[in-house]
Amino acid sequence: MCRLMVVLLVLLSLLCVSTQARAERHALAPPLTQVAIRINVMGLIPVDSTFDRFEGWFDLDPARPDACRIRLRIETASLSTASDTVREDAIGPGFLDSARFPVIAYDGGCEGDAIVGRLDMHGVTRPFRGLGSNGAENRLKLEQF
Repeated sequence: MCRLMVVLLVLLSLLCVSTQARAERHALAPPLTQVAIRINVMGLIPVDSTFDRFEGWFDLDPARPDACRIRLRIETASLSTASDTVREDAIGPGFLDSARFPVIAYDGGCEGDAIVGRLDMHGVTRPFRGLGSNGAENRLKLEQF
């Protein structure tokens, strides 16, 4: 009996190794995904906020994790904060300007241990490098857009 179990385990492990992995598309949408932003009020007070309406996808091939693809579209007016005053200022003409620029768009993919792509905000598209597995962080300043 024990020998049979060992043989079955070996066969199952070989079966798992020989199975071809394939790319999978994962939806990026609430409630399973969250898009967050930190707004510095008066340059001093960090206010963490989220967007309630967004959509996109994330393609990942387990055999080639460094070749992922990401697409994300965020409705700027869907910003949610703990303070109505901060929210109104943030979606107003001085920051996100959601009346003129209703969408923030990101298209990119994996490059090594980083997420690299193009961010479209305020009608301007710029290169954007996101968090990598090494914890490196990109700090985006509105003046870039």
